[in-house]
Amino acid sequence: MDNNLSNVEISVQELKLLVNTLTKSVALSLRKRYTWLGVIAGLLIGICLTLAIISLTWKQTDKITTTTQTLLEKSRETLSELKLINSKISQLADMTPALNEKKQTDNKMSESTDEIRQIDSKISQLADTTPALNEKKQPDNKMSESTGAGKTKISSLQNIIQPGRYTVYVHYTNNKNGKLMERLSVFLTQTGFKVEGIQKVNYRNQDIRYFHDEDKEGAVVLKKHLSAFIPPITSIKNPDIRIINLSRKYPNAKKGALELWLNLNF
Repeated sequence: MDNNLSNVEISVQELKLLVNTLTKSVALSLRKRYTWLGVIAGLLIGICLTLAIISLTWKQTDKITTTTQTLLEKSRETLSELKLINSKISQLADMTPALNEKKQTDNKMSESTDEIRQIDSKISQLADTTPALNEKKQPDNKMSESTGAGKTKISSLQNIIQPGRYTVYVHYTNNKNGKLMERLSVFLTQTGFKVEGIQKVNYRNQDIRYFHDEDKEGAVVLKKHLSAFIPPITSIKNPDIRIINLSRKYPNAKKGALELWLNLNF
């Protein structure tokens, strides 16, 4: 009986040891498994993070690439616009001299127009004073007729000029007087004047213009020849032709130049 009890106690102790051993081995195996699972999980997490970082990096690289391409395209467009602007600036630079010349011409034309208006106003003022001057001239004419043949000889000498010294530019207003102006041109050429041209204009007065003080004599002689030429072919006697000095306004005009402006309505 005692032996049997001892054997039973030994077997219980062995079972306890066996259970403890098994428990310890199971615990170790579980620890090892958890360790490996942790390592594997860490590796998987690291791989996932790496892949995520790589994907984000690629996306940013794509964005940078697209942004760079957009900037390049905009820079190319800006360069093309700058080239166009440069070409336009060069064209404007080439056009500047012509524009300046045109502006100067317009200024000269405006100045000439103002001068013509001033001359017209002065001529109209002179036209208002003409009757009184004619009344004053009548007694003087009577006195001059009584001076005798001596003065007649002097006046005939004053009508003679050096051939070719004075150049006359003829202007007329009436279309019907074209042939008459041609005859006048021949007449003036025979009397020693040089006629450069005949031009039709729109002008309501009659005058002779000279541009240098020393050319006044030629203007006076031209008026006398006109007074001798016009009455025989028209009903007008002693046409009212004024002599105007434009030496102050046109000091650089050609010497010996005379302008004849006629408004004969017949």
